[in-house]
Amino acid sequence: MQRSGTKVRIRVSLTRVADNASEDLGAFTEEFGDIFALQEKVARAVVEKLTHRQVASSVEVLTTNSEAYDLYLRGRSLQTRAGSYSREAAKLYEQAVALDPKFALAWARLAEARFRNYNSGSDHSPAVVTGAREAIDRALALRPDLPEALIARANLVQRVECDFSLARRDLDRAESLHTSPAELRWAQAVLARDVGNWPDAVRLARGSLELDPQNGDNANVCGYSFYFYRGDFGEADRLLARAAAIQGLTAETPLGSRVLARLAWRGPEAARRLVDRQPAAQSGIAWLRAWVLVQLGRNEEARGEVEAAATTGPASAQPSTFWFVRMLSVAEAVGMNDLARGWAEGIRANVDKEFERGNRAPDIHELKVHAEISLGHRDAALAALADWRGEVQRVPSTYRRMTEFQRRAALAYGRLGKADEAVALLRELEANGFTLSGYSLRYDLAYAPIRDDPRFQQLIQQAEAWAKAQPDPVDP
Repeated sequence: MQRSGTKVRIRVSLTRVADNASEDLGAFTEEFGDIFALQEKVARAVVEKLTHRQVASSVEVLTTNSEAYDLYLRGRSLQTRAGSYSREAAKLYEQAVALDPKFALAWARLAEARFRNYNSGSDHSPAVVTGAREAIDRALALRPDLPEALIARANLVQRVECDFSLARRDLDRAESLHTSPAELRWAQAVLARDVGNWPDAVRLARGSLELDPQNGDNANVCGYSFYFYRGDFGEADRLLARAAAIQGLTAETPLGSRVLARLAWRGPEAARRLVDRQPAAQSGIAWLRAWVLVQLGRNEEARGEVEAAATTGPASAQPSTFWFVRMLSVAEAVGMNDLARGWAEGIRANVDKEFERGNRAPDIHELKVHAEISLGHRDAALAALADWRGEVQRVPSTYRRMTEFQRRAALAYGRLGKADEAVALLRELEANGFTLSGYSLRYDLAYAPIRDDPRFQQLIQQAEAWAKAQPDPVDP
């Protein structure tokens, strides 16, 4: 799309996902002040091409305010690029509905953006749920059959209330309205995953990504939550690589997850090669390199990476749980205990503030546990683990919530040297269909205190035997 003076020109092409064949539909030009006429021209051309028939009726326009629509498009671009942009996207949607309070689709997208951190497990405060619910209600009051609002409501009742029947009813209604197939397939995939129907979950998620290949947020979640969990580390690696390419150099989450998948798949040397190939400007690259180097026993090199990057790491604000847990282990492994304690004290203070505002999200409980471990407060860490388990069990638990707790709590018990509890959780994971990685069990720093336990060694041997029986992976 190009804008020159008062005119906007857009060139449109259609691409068939199956074979990447492309067909140009031509260029369309209008005055910027009449952007909706341009929108209708493009929509009409696309519909006529796909249906092989002329469209007589006008294409529906959900707002006539061009500035509100521009804000909406900018928000949507951020929202599909990466989950980390959800707050910025929400601000743009808020501006859009302030300009046009009847813009129902913008209200629905605002609900999605506000709810994103609840979905990710980082913010379960009442304010997040209330804000998302209010936006959904506004969208449905304006348009009771708006598919995007029905999908947003299905996601909320599924996650907050564990009402899977109502969620499925909303998704079935959205499907009957011929909504965007990519978005609907993704919502159906998440529901299938959370009730433990993995075959449908993987099929639907793959279908969604084929229909919307530039959605970096979904590619990231799919790689980690759909493939990594099930032991398909190679496919997880490929999807996370796609997510990182879409999200750019500032996206730490897909790279961190990809290094984790590469370690589980090919071992620490392969993970190191992946890290070393990343541009120096990549966010968090020094921390990842330090983490991999420690697992290779190269502690002096790892210490240099930590010293060089300490001012930009977990000491600032509240890091992702992924970074915090692993960087604490790295700092302690290279003898930088004072640095680790400083991080832990800061994180514990932040966690206390989150609890005060009602945020009982899994990530917050996990941060509390690991902060107490690093501060040497074993009893407090065990109490925090009990609180975390209680929060997970407080509502009818989905498959995903339980496997997340088992996997992450096992790491915490490992750091505490509690082999009985860690091994029991890992065996529960196997019983639930989660594939354990021999590389991760053998090298992850969190398991170091219990690695010589015979039962843990047996888990390593079983995981490595399973991996040897699998086909040779093809490096993406």
